[in-house]
Amino acid sequence: RELSVREWEEWLKNVEEELKVLQSPQEIVDMGAKREASTELEDQSDIQDMDIDMLSKEAEETPQTSLHMELTKLQITRRYYTDAVCFIHQIHTAILTLCQLLVSMIKSEILEAIDFFVTAYTYKMEFAGEGLKKMLHLIWTKDNNDEGKGIRKRLIESYRKLYFDFDISIFDKENVYIITRNLISLMFNATLAELTSLE
Repeated sequence: RELSVREWEEWLKNVEEELKVLQSPQEIVDMGAKREASTELEDQSDIQDMDIDMLSKEAEETPQTSLHMELTKLQITRRYYTDAVCFIHQIHTAILTLCQLLVSMIKSEILEAIDFFVTAYTYKMEFAGEGLKKMLHLIWTKDNNDEGKGIRKRLIESYRKLYFDFDISIFDKENVYIITRNLISLMFNATLAELTSLE
């Protein structure tokens, strides 16, 4: 699944609305079942009436059990969506640190930050574009040592993968449209320094 926080929050909202609808009838059914149980205890004198009440109660338990199962399923789904939204928000809080890692003196930190932003973009996280634009400045890393070559090479491979690689599962015209749209989104609101780095 994609990790767009807006989508996950929308799904969470929908599940919570479904739960509200189901919980209200569930409370009514529970109160009705309690009343029936007290009525049955009062009518113990007549065994025949008791048998009829038990049969009707058994008939009511099947829809009630189904409702209970649906309610449990929605509660588990709500918990899953809540955890997912919390996870996405935690990743959002780490962006500042990851952007700082892009200018680190340690090659492995820079490479990991690049990989993170590529993965975040692939999963359509809202902040990924910000990190990808900050990565553009890494193109100016000096080539006089192995570290610079490794960073530049990874940077170029990452941009090629994200913006230029063809998807063989779709037609060529669609690929051209997607590549054009990707490049426009990369240049949208870009600073002069970012455009120079992109060239």
